[in-house]
Amino acid sequence: MRTGRWICMILASMLLCGCSPLREKNDISGLPSLEPQNSLSYGEYEPYRATLYYLDPQRNTLSTELREIEVVSSAPKGKQIFEELLAGPSGRGLEGFGSEYTLKNIDITGGVANIYLLTDQNLSDQKRLALCAALSNTAVDNLGVQYANLFFNEEPAYVAGKPCGLLDQLSCAAGGVVAADFRDPAAPEIRQVRVDLDREGYALCIVDTHASHADLTEDYAAIPLEMGQVAAFFGRTVLGEVPFSDFSAAIPALRARCGDRAVLRAYHYYKEDQRVLLQQEALERGDFGQFLRLVRQSG
Repeated sequence: MRTGRWICMILASMLLCGCSPLREKNDISGLPSLEPQNSLSYGEYEPYRATLYYLDPQRNTLSTELREIEVVSSAPKGKQIFEELLAGPSGRGLEGFGSEYTLKNIDITGGVANIYLLTDQNLSDQKRLALCAALSNTAVDNLGVQYANLFFNEEPAYVAGKPCGLLDQLSCAAGGVVAADFRDPAAPEIRQVRVDLDREGYALCIVDTHASHADLTEDYAAIPLEMGQVAAFFGRTVLGEVPFSDFSAAIPALRARCGDRAVLRAYHYYKEDQRVLLQQEALERGDFGQFLRLVRQSG
């Protein structure tokens, strides 16, 4: 018994003092690794409760699916969330958007998420619109952004084949009266302008005129094309990069190069942009009468 007690005491001393033949020779290669055997380090995965949007064919609308997912903390969260979205719903009763979509990239600048998808799938206009809404809502709910720009095969998302810009879509998304600056299309500046129409004695009405722009696509598409031609005269891509004084001085040469209609459209662009800033200032200082006078000047 005495011998066994001494052996136990010696072993305890060796453990407490850190003594071992390996330590004495400064060789720790024979010790077991303290790192997890899994290649993932501790804390690399973290749980996240994602809000994903899918089609609900029974109600003909979008519905949310709350899903617990494991995201890699060292990788962009947005890309992982959208890959989950494109993989389809996990529950019954909801429809996904097909597996032919590949998420290329998500770029978040300020309060705007730019989402780039690659696909060779042709969706109906209704389903494409639903996909755009699902992607946008998922971005707003999960990524802390206010807006989302969608690009299919490097092109902005068109609906009904129309080469739409961002102004109408962002105005609808923001609601109310907004001032928008698209100097940086990837991160447009959106500013809410507060207007109390009831206090001013006015009401905003939407009137169905039973008219259609269906046969005017080429005419509308020609507007930015011709203004771009004027900008290209100065070595620029958009007129916002060309000072009005430079444009005015070059009008004779521009008429010969681009034609009268392109020059008139460019002139209209400059004057309308100036007028919009004056309208914004009038609303922000509460001068609704001046705002209406400027609107009438626009025709």
